[in-house]
Amino acid sequence: ESRVKRPSASADVGLTYDLTEHLSINNSFRYYSFRILGDVNSLTQSSRQAASSATTNTTTSAFDSRLTDYASYWNTLQLQLNFGRRFSASAGWRATHRDVTMGTSLPTQESDPQNTNTFIGGVRYRPVKSTSLFFDYEKGETDNAFVRINPLEYQRFRVRANVQATNTLSFNTTFTATDTTNPTPQVENDGNFRSFSASANWEPKERLWLSGGYNYDYLFNQADIL
Repeated sequence: ESRVKRPSASADVGLTYDLTEHLSINNSFRYYSFRILGDVNSLTQSSRQAASSATTNTTTSAFDSRLTDYASYWNTLQLQLNFGRRFSASAGWRATHRDVTMGTSLPTQESDPQNTNTFIGGVRYRPVKSTSLFFDYEKGETDNAFVRINPLEYQRFRVRANVQATNTLSFNTTFTATDTTNPTPQVENDGNFRSFSASANWEPKERLWLSGGYNYDYLFNQADIL
């Protein structure tokens, strides 16, 4: 017999303050947690009979409980520049704290925290009415890896373009590059991920549309395995 519960909780709050007509500062906070509570009751019955002796019946019961407790805190502070639909940009800092606790009872529970600091930035530019260009960048460092070969440093940038060629035809392209590394001795994990996608959408009539696209993904990863 076993029983498992997984209660969870989350909360979000945000605040924006306009410094000038085009410049504002924004801070958002997010909390998320869950707990996995489980226990197992087992009952084992066995019979044993040796030569020239009576049968011996044995009943054994066992109880085991497990706990997994996860909590995360995200705080993002950004400075935002906005000149309407033509141009906007943002730059900021995101701090993340995660805490994972696992065990069977209080004396044997183990807790493992992780802190991540990340620079984030982005630009949106609309040179003409029919074209929008986007650029996003983030670079972060983590002080602990839950799994031995998980990355401790990473950077990611993404470029997107949306083109409305006509009233019925549009094109979208995206390129993403992600680099990760864990320079810890005897780990030396290094990963590179590249992704490119392109799509087209044609809607000549309200009840008729046609879309198609292409995706290309490249992944390279190496690590010391001891």
